[in-house]
Amino acid sequence: MEDGTGLARFDNTMQSWSLVSTYNQGAWDHPNETLYPGEGALLYVVGGAAQVDITGNQAIPVLPGERE
Repeated sequence: MEDGTGLARFDNTMQSWSLVSTYNQGAWDHPNETLYPGEGALLYVVGGAAQVDITGNQAIPVLPGERE
């Protein structure tokens, strides 16, 4: 990933995007950012094409009437 790449999160309350982390010198300035179910984000990649691996845990919702 190229230096200057940024991650922006959508703030549903304000209906706007805000930069939450920037990648520089091989690391994110806020490496513990978390996206929760229903949140949106944009990754602004500086330079050419990049491979992005996204990892995490699958959230399995329990809907009313589906409780064990």
